[in-house]
Amino acid sequence: MPRTQVTVTHLELTTLDQLRPARTVPGFSVRLVFPPEPGFNRRCYESIGKEWHWRDRLTWSDDDWARWLATPGVRTWEFLFEGRPGVGYAELATDLNGSTEIVYFGVMPEFVGRGMGGAALTQIVDVAWSLPSQRVWLHTCTFDSPMAIVNYEARGFKRFKEVEEFRDVTE
Repeated sequence: MPRTQVTVTHLELTTLDQLRPARTVPGFSVRLVFPPEPGFNRRCYESIGKEWHWRDRLTWSDDDWARWLATPGVRTWEFLFEGRPGVGYAELATDLNGSTEIVYFGVMPEFVGRGMGGAALTQIVDVAWSLPSQRVWLHTCTFDSPMAIVNYEARGFKRFKEVEEFRDVTE
């Protein structure tokens, strides 16, 4: 299994007024997945992450997924278009200090390039601040879509840390 060097970039918003909303996509909405559905998170993780080398959770059992989703502060939102599910998702994790991480975020491949990533990020940041949060943050890496960091920075996220890592890559 080859090892590849990647740059992991951490970005944050420290106030809601730093958010620069994307244009609205008519018919786009988000909804809380409640009660949690481990199978939903697994499907999104596998489908969205396939191209971007999301590998950490591929070996998770159903119990692992259920345990993660039962963690206090962890919530999942589903993205919909014209009321239809299947557009994408976001996992948020809020800690006891009110720091909310956008742990995973993405749209399904068939919705890429239609403006939904910006609309989704705008709405998820609004959701995160309403939890309430003192800070909203995320990380991305050089394996991710090149448009991911463009979207994050366009929404107002600021870089606060970069780390070089080596990761195993499977094709």
